[in-house]
Amino acid sequence: MLRPTQSALIAITLSLIATSASFAQTTTKLSPGEMAAMDAVKAEKTAACRAQAKEQKLSLTKRRAFVKACVAKALGK
Repeated sequence: MLRPTQSALIAITLSLIATSASFAQTTTKLSPGEMAAMDAVKAEKTAACRAQAKEQKLSLTKRRAFVKACVAKALGK
C-alpha cells in the first residue's frame, strides 16, 4: 500500500511529465534557411565574445565561462 507522501510524489511526477510534453509540442519548427541564419548570428556573436575574452587575457576555464555567458547575453537567453 502506498503512503500519502509516495502518492503525492507520484502525482507531482506525472503532472510534471504531462506539462513537459505539452511544452515540447508548442515549439515551432524553423526552416533550414532560418536555422542557417540563426547559426550565422550565433557564430558572429561567439567570435566577438572570444575576441573580448582574448583581450582580457583570461585563462582557459575562465575564458570558456566568459564566452558562454557573453553569447547567452548577446542572444538574449
